[in-house]
Amino acid sequence: MFAAVLGTHHIDVTIHGPADGTPDNRAATHTFNTVNDLQQEVVNARVWAGLHYRGSALEGVELARDVASWTLRRYFQPTS
Repeated sequence: MFAAVLGTHHIDVTIHGPADGTPDNRAATHTFNTVNDLQQEVVNARVWAGLHYRGSALEGVELARDVASWTLRRYFQPTS
């Protein structure tokens, strides 16, 4: 959805957070250059945390793409 809304796969975004486990640690950052980099990090994190198997995480990504595409086509149209 980010790529569709922004019109590019290149996002160059830095996310701040407690990557070292310390609450409110704004010094911990991770930078993503593309939507695919961010997406892969989310898939890996869910697998490494033991929340999902890789196959189900990748199926979830495909489902999310389909839902986002359908939603953007149906509801987010120009008003003029």
